[in-house]
Amino acid sequence: MENLWGNILLEIEKQISKPVFLTFFKPSRLISYDSKTAVIGAPTDIGAEYIEKKFQSLIEKVFYKNTGKNVQLVFIKLEDNAN
Repeated sequence: MENLWGNILLEIEKQISKPVFLTFFKPSRLISYDSKTAVIGAPTDIGAEYIEKKFQSLIEKVFYKNTGKNVQLVFIKLEDNAN
């Protein structure tokens, strides 16, 4: 799953501005993925909402290119694991 998300990020990085990529995509994670749904986590609620609103279509296209599957994307805030 980590390799899949890495490949997707490499593709997205080529298509968007560097500041947007570094701010919103680099810290994101693919939390779970099955043949129908992918859950993408961002460090903040605002980041998750921004990625969803601005880049959902792009992510869906890149997912399809890498997996051959149309997936439903779900965006969430990453849980804070630091104690």
